[in-house]
Amino acid sequence: LSLPVQVGIPIPPPKVGQRLSVVDTGLHTYTCRLVSTMKQPLKMKMAAAVSFLFIIRQARMMGRRMLDPAWEEGNEHILAVKAAEERNNFQPTPLLDWKSWAKDSMNRFIFLHVGKAGGSTLHCILMNGNDKAWHCGPFKREIKPLISYHYSGQERCHMRKNCSLDTDQGVHGVFLAAVRNPITRIISAFNYEKDMKWIQSQVPDFRGLCFPGNITDFLLRGLAPTPTNETTLYCWELAHNITTGVQKELVLSHFSNNYQYYESSFAATGKHLLTIRQMHMDDDFLNLETLLETGRIGNATVSIDNRVKAANKGKNRAKMDSIPKEAYANACRVLCREIQSYKRFLYRAENLDDSMVEDSMSELREYCPNEGLSVRSDCPSTEDLLVTAGRGCTF
Repeated sequence: LSLPVQVGIPIPPPKVGQRLSVVDTGLHTYTCRLVSTMKQPLKMKMAAAVSFLFIIRQARMMGRRMLDPAWEEGNEHILAVKAAEERNNFQPTPLLDWKSWAKDSMNRFIFLHVGKAGGSTLHCILMNGNDKAWHCGPFKREIKPLISYHYSGQERCHMRKNCSLDTDQGVHGVFLAAVRNPITRIISAFNYEKDMKWIQSQVPDFRGLCFPGNITDFLLRGLAPTPTNETTLYCWELAHNITTGVQKELVLSHFSNNYQYYESSFAATGKHLLTIRQMHMDDDFLNLETLLETGRIGNATVSIDNRVKAANKGKNRAKMDSIPKEAYANACRVLCREIQSYKRFLYRAENLDDSMVEDSMSELREYCPNEGLSVRSDCPSTEDLLVTAGRGCTF
């Protein structure tokens, strides 16, 4: 009996007396010549069944690896091991004693406000709702002084404020960053800046001449591997340069102040890092409170009724389900280096445990299915992306 092994298709257990072989969709063949009779001892029958099931499992694993490069990151056991291994490459040694750190009110959070990653909401939470300039509404729950003691609103690095990250708060300053899936972050930035004339005036052609339409049009035409018939070389290059944050004229923008921008500033300082994930903001904040109180990472969940209302929402919202896979594939390719920087933010964060990192990586793979846990070193630069298409580019 030859059984084809296909991903996701259950295979019935063998019956006693069958001669069996396993073929994994033509990629590899595994043979298990097990002849079992009712006269054989029970232990031998059990061993035969276990051996067969092991071969089935191995065939499935091999077939899945061949068909899906990200399979290993979908296996919970392998995922947990690899997450720990990857994080060990980036986290400082030793980790900070957060309980002791929190007792000193002179210690400060240096807030890295990555644009369109929930930073305005995070600022409002840190201020306990007390900042009318940022439209911070009243909160349904109080932020514990243990957190608010360490942030006054002045220790905030955003695109309109240049801060000296290596000296501002001395050796006891720690970085606190708002982070978000790079794909949804860039989509949000595109839609948010659509009506912001002071940003668009820096590069008027970007939205005026080249991409006046919606986000899907931008991703399909502007980030295509080569210029389409409807896109000029100038507009296509402009889209790549702006998306990757290297367009020199666009200084004040959520595009240019990206993960790589902040990482290039803080990585060399050696300071400790905490991150608040936009998709899990309330939970991360509650668990950060636990970390500062006990020195251990919390694992609590905030009820829906107590979740904080997002601040600084844009008027133009994208329906993610309506964007085709091809458009997301373009964004994943162009933002490859930015995605690796995002991974390093997650891995360095001392307030996230491995399961939290796995959740964020799983959410990333919904848009970029080929992104595994490993931080890649094969991502092309913006210039390489443009030259690959047979054209040069000047910055």
